[in-house]
Amino acid sequence: MRQPRVVLVSLFLVAVTAVAACGVPDSSQFTTIDKRNIPFGLSETTAVPTTSSTIAPASTTTVVEPATTIATETVLLFFVAGTQLVSVTQLLPRPASLAQTMSVLETGPPREFGIGLRTAIPEGSQSVLTTLGGVVTVDLPLTFFNAMAPQDQRLAIGQIVLTLTNQRGVGQVTFTQAGVPISVLRGGGDLTRPGQLLVSADYSQLLSSSPSGNPQG
Repeated sequence: MRQPRVVLVSLFLVAVTAVAACGVPDSSQFTTIDKRNIPFGLSETTAVPTTSSTIAPASTTTVVEPATTIATETVLLFFVAGTQLVSVTQLLPRPASLAQTMSVLETGPPREFGIGLRTAIPEGSQSVLTTLGGVVTVDLPLTFFNAMAPQDQRLAIGQIVLTLTNQRGVGQVTFTQAGVPISVLRGGGDLTRPGQLLVSADYSQLLSSSPSGNPQG
């Protein structure tokens, strides 16, 4: 009955001896392994390739706008100098309409023409122009002649007639108020018939013998 126990003990001793022979360390300390005992390939260092990215700087494009040239033309305007009318030239955007020309005339001479010139047309006047067959009908505001001296009435009407008849395609001028034909003073001081057609010669006696120069060249 004791023989089996002896066999088990023997087998246990054989197992312990086998484990010791496998080189399992019985200590918790690290042991340096000789390079010659390291399996082939484990001691090699594998380099991990690095990839660098270069970001190209954003390009900037500058757009140069072409210079804009505004076409102009010379128009003849008539303003008051003392008790007479003088002509001056001024550049307006081409093609200069009669409405543009009349607006400049009503505004008065620009400062570069000097302090010797003025307009007899009342400030704020906004006349309405109608053109038909070379005839311009000027519809004056109802208050146009209010508080205006007779001498200035001749000068104001002369300014308008002489300026408009010196524009392309205009030969005669007539006047209305609220659409009704009216009488106006001519250059000699006589009164016209209502709606009478006027030409530049009707105001030639108001013209100065020394036309004004043009500061704009």
